[in-house]
Amino acid sequence: MAMSLSNAEDLDKAAQGLAQEIFQQDYAKVQVSDFELLSTVRYDPNLSECVNTFLGRTVSKHTEYNWNQDFLSFEDTTGSTSPLASLKTFRELNDATSLRDTPQEISLNDLEQIFYERFFLLGEHLKRIQFSLKFFDWDCDISMKLLLRLLIDALPDPSIVNVNHSTDEISEYKNKMISLVSGKQCYKMRVLINKDGQIRVEAHALPMPHVSATQKITNDYFLDTLLSGFLNCPPTWTVYVYDKCLVPSPFTSFKTTKREHYNLARAKLQELHKGKEGPAEILLFNGSKELMEGTITNCYVAKTIGNQRVYETPALSTGCLTGVMRHFLVSKRLVRETKNINIDTLKDGDEVLLSNGIMGLVKGVLVKTPE
Repeated sequence: MAMSLSNAEDLDKAAQGLAQEIFQQDYAKVQVSDFELLSTVRYDPNLSECVNTFLGRTVSKHTEYNWNQDFLSFEDTTGSTSPLASLKTFRELNDATSLRDTPQEISLNDLEQIFYERFFLLGEHLKRIQFSLKFFDWDCDISMKLLLRLLIDALPDPSIVNVNHSTDEISEYKNKMISLVSGKQCYKMRVLINKDGQIRVEAHALPMPHVSATQKITNDYFLDTLLSGFLNCPPTWTVYVYDKCLVPSPFTSFKTTKREHYNLARAKLQELHKGKEGPAEILLFNGSKELMEGTITNCYVAKTIGNQRVYETPALSTGCLTGVMRHFLVSKRLVRETKNINIDTLKDGDEVLLSNGIMGLVKGVLVKTPE
């Protein structure tokens, strides 16, 4: 599915602007081929019922829609009013014990809508993938339809599958979605793309979140699981500061498998956090002492303005990752971008939020001078 000319022009301008504003050398001439583009997507069956209502969308009778228009536009679609998966259809499928019990009128499009919602921020992942492909000048075109199919194909089959295998590829695809629809297991999906356009998808099981009946109804699940950093509760992460500056490059702004700079920082993190309990992250800064990000997260610093508490995140011009969860939070105005958060202004005990597309948003506390 080809991009329109206007979208291609927008991508060209954005890629050129990013390179001119951030990178300190002409990376277009750097011949680096030993890496893959990477996107890590959260698959969460609990999102089928709760995420759309939380985002302020209205559940209505299912209508047909155009995948290209809804999900391949490069506008901010996070808060759009795209048609939603029918909750009635979802509940009927979820209650079914076998294919024989499944409503016969369920369509492939109905199922794809349900699974689209289960892959957290999938539209934003696709936009970042396409922007990255354009920046690195890789000749590869990935549509939402293709990406969704590859993700679903990579999900492990349930331990008990009561469907008849078919030689019809579409029927097998549909049957697999039906067999998965009542499953509860969450997965971290790793999408890897090389310069030749070859795509691999891996599924890694995540710990099972606790889901109460109240959470399913009130959307507390989305808040408790993916936006817990905003809740009035103690921090769960310990956050340190790296002792060396990081040079902004395409491999900080874009998510790839070229991670030597992050691996060095994580080695320091292991040293600082040795013998301590709980998850930990280490913050990185550039040569201007501007806060950038963590090694596996984007970051947000708490600030009090008057009687209001706000969270500021480093601007993309610092060289930080173009994170999908970061984009979600900025576009929803839950956090705001700030050009210069000087690393020297951070103090022991400061509250720092961390985010990525797998764990959502969590709360941490800064330990700037560890014992």
